[in-house]
Amino acid sequence: IFLNQSTLTDLFTLVYVFVDDYLKALEGAGICQLPRMANQKGTYSEIMTIALVGELLKQRYLGHCFDFVKIEYRSLFPELPDRTRFYRIQNNLERLYADFALRFAPKLAGELDSYIIDSKAIAICKGARWRKPRAMTEARSGYSSMGMFYGFKLHAIVDERGLICRFQKSLSLRV
Repeated sequence: IFLNQSTLTDLFTLVYVFVDDYLKALEGAGICQLPRMANQKGTYSEIMTIALVGELLKQRYLGHCFDFVKIEYRSLFPELPDRTRFYRIQNNLERLYADFALRFAPKLAGELDSYIIDSKAIAICKGARWRKPRAMTEARSGYSSMGMFYGFKLHAIVDERGLICRFQKSLSLRV
């Protein structure tokens, strides 16, 4: 539905309305509360829209896409932050992007034949500090391909298109 738009302006408008409604629904349900500042440049909906449209159009570098939008589509996005601030906001919105992807990713599991299972270490600390006592008692020490670490493991099942189907956080275990 998104890529069937005749102009880029139409695509930006459609994605913006979709993202803005999603963020308002999250805030209305009390799931998250996005901070608002008096002198804030660009709304979270605008920033997510630029990133998602860049992803839909398979742009390789998000910064170039942001610069292009900031110059060419000033009428749609009149006040955008600097590129460094844009990147910081992107990092802060990581959980919202994950929730967004899990809620709206197409459910075509019946059509897919293969999945990839992978795990990644989520390290709280690495190196010589992993043996020191920690306040976070749920985490454990374990091994990864990069060596010893203290933290958790993230296990994910990914389909052929690269979409995460399922994931689970577990304690890292010594092998």
